Amino acid sequence: MNRPWVIWFVLVGCALLILGAVGFLTDRMLGMEDERARAEADGEVEELVRLSLSRMDALASGFLIIEGQRPPVHYDAFYAPGNVITNDYVNVGKGIVLQPSPLLSDPPEFIQLHFEIKPGQILTSPQVPVGNLRDLAESSGISAEELNRAGTQLEKMRGMLSKQCIQVHPAVGGGTNFDLLAMLCSPAMPVWNKAEASKVEKNANWVTEQRQKEGNAARQTFKYQKGLSAVDQGRRAQNLAQQQDWGRKDAMKKSAPSPKADDALQLADLGQSNEAKEQRELEITPFRPVWIGEDLFAVRHVVDEDGPRYQGFWLRSEELKSYLLENADLLKTPDLEPIEALVVQSLEGAEVDNGGLEDEPRALVTLPWRLVVGPTSYTALAWTPLRASMVIGWIAVILALLAAAGLVRSVLKMSERRAAFVSSVTHELRTPLTTFQLYSDMLASGMVKEEEKRQGYLDTLCLEAGRLNHLIENVLSYSQIERGSARTRHETLQLCSLLERFRSRTGDRVEQEGGSLEIECKSDCEVDTDVTAVEQIVFNLVDNACKYGMSEDGKCAISLTADVVGGKARIAVCDEGCGIDRKDLKKLFRPFHKSAKEAAHSKPGVGLGLALSRRLAKALGGELRVEKVEKAGACFVLELPVKR
Repeated sequence: MNRPWVIWFVLVGCALLILGAVGFLTDRMLGMEDERARAEADGEVEELVRLSLSRMDALASGFLIIEGQRPPVHYDAFYAPGNVITNDYVNVGKGIVLQPSPLLSDPPEFIQLHFEIKPGQILTSPQVPVGNLRDLAESSGISAEELNRAGTQLEKMRGMLSKQCIQVHPAVGGGTNFDLLAMLCSPAMPVWNKAEASKVEKNANWVTEQRQKEGNAARQTFKYQKGLSAVDQGRRAQNLAQQQDWGRKDAMKKSAPSPKADDALQLADLGQSNEAKEQRELEITPFRPVWIGEDLFAVRHVVDEDGPRYQGFWLRSEELKSYLLENADLLKTPDLEPIEALVVQSLEGAEVDNGGLEDEPRALVTLPWRLVVGPTSYTALAWTPLRASMVIGWIAVILALLAAAGLVRSVLKMSERRAAFVSSVTHELRTPLTTFQLYSDMLASGMVKEEEKRQGYLDTLCLEAGRLNHLIENVLSYSQIERGSARTRHETLQLCSLLERFRSRTGDRVEQEGGSLEIECKSDCEVDTDVTAVEQIVFNLVDNACKYGMSEDGKCAISLTADVVGGKARIAVCDEGCGIDRKDLKKLFRPFHKSAKEAAHSKPGVGLGLALSRRLAKALGGELRVEKVEKAGACFVLELPVKR
């Protein structure tokens, strides 16, 4: 082939395209598997987040509900219970009896101060009585240190609320935090953590549908877990709203004053009418958590017979945060970050962002915090059916490409061998044919008159005819072996007798070169082999020895030895020539190793004899190889199996 590089270029291009396509497919498949593994890991984390949020909301809702049940009068250090009746059923007028507030002593856990904002931004606290009420508190067992500490907290809060509002609230404008707090807790404002029942029901239906459609496989997906978290969050928000409503009603019930009565028989009738009147005037909203800077407050709006005001408590946010995170131990390194839950658009109409519950699936519904977890860590799958299939596919593709490359290489080599064969055989045929044509023309035309010269020409013609016969015999034999159509005829005879059969033909060939042939049978045995094939092998070896085995003084001394070694019959052909280069040993038995150029400038031959001889030897169950010798020269050994 004139341009083998074109074939290799096309083959390499096709291989690159195939490898690129398989590589792209592998990358996409592994990427999809990796995404599935990541989604499963995210789903597991989302499930743990949901459980942690439920725990924290359950803990936080406890004290919010307790605080929501407190009647408004508890926000006075001492309050006058209305219409107190003695055990003699004597009515005691309002203001005669003072009762200490349950909030007068240390506040509950996680609350550092209860407070009340009255009209005119008057800030008071049940833990900070003033005037005679302070003396009364100390006489009731409240320590001055405790009262002073609460007073310090109240002053700090007063300074905090009197500052300009730093958050962007257009409805407040340039107001203070007092204005902000009052506005956000106004009854006109919607509840920040309210969940729409329609959305909760829609998400619940979708989760149920996915579970019925995909079974347990749906539970492993992040989308399913996220939907389930939205449902759980909505349920928690609805449950909190219901509990807060119960607490508000309980606070209103506790705030209803007792009826006036002259005797016990009139209690029921008078109580019903007065209670209905007072309840219509009383308004209490649930507590609403609000961030003012880095401090967390919970405030409610109260309207009663004393007028509108705001009541609430100041939370120990860091302590509460640590307490809640202790119950999120299912997660690694969780944290809570504040949610600026309320973004006021206008005071009239009360358009607010409800804390982004739809976009914050990890938000608490009790307090404006969102749960923050680190990036999801997952273990990459080391060995899966998909990866095993991809590995097998890659192996198959690589083997196919290697097979294609080997096939192309074989075809190119075969093409080269054919070209070399045609070139060598053409050259080998040209020389004897030219001699035949020249000598036959000279003899036919009577140009050669001397008898001796005529005989020399005839001898040359016979020699060239032998060369042609030997060449054609090798080519036909090699062709039959390549096609697998070679036939053998086995005979059983003694090794020494087999060697004697070769004496005449091999001796004549050595004599043509003016050399000597020494034949020796060291030990005898019985062999079962194809005599014709063995003769062809031995003659090829002797012929090569005659061509290339001349010693430095020009003598041709060849030894043909038969022996039995290791249970095998050995026939060795050795010469005393210049030997064989080590670099040529690997190519020695390749067909057509002798190129046309070498054939033209050295001994005749096409480089097929040794390749044919080795193939014939293997067909006979033997082996042909080169053995090292102590002195200069080459020694080829034919091994044949001995008849058992």
